[in-house]
Amino acid sequence: MLAILLAGCGGQSSSAQRANDKLDALEATIATQYETAATPYNNYLQKATQRYIVLVRRYADQIGPKEARQRLVSEGDSVASFCPPCAGDLRDEARRY
Repeated sequence: MLAILLAGCGGQSSSAQRANDKLDALEATIATQYETAATPYNNYLQKATQRYIVLVRRYADQIGPKEARQRLVSEGDSVASFCPPCAGDLRDEARRY
């Protein structure tokens, strides 16, 4: 019984962990699939950026404003050379937090 109680101490809530897992998965997708496919002829990165913004908005209460802002700025920095408008959207969204 004590082990069960201690296992929950100090960790993230399950909803915050779920939010982080979903954001991490989309970040990995952007890094591997979309950045290599980013060309002027497709909009994969723009769509992924909008999905990322929607996820951050959805889970901002669970991850907190500081984490939401940090994730948006970091992701904006990582896509800036592939899609400057995407980076701008992410940075604009980060200003909300």
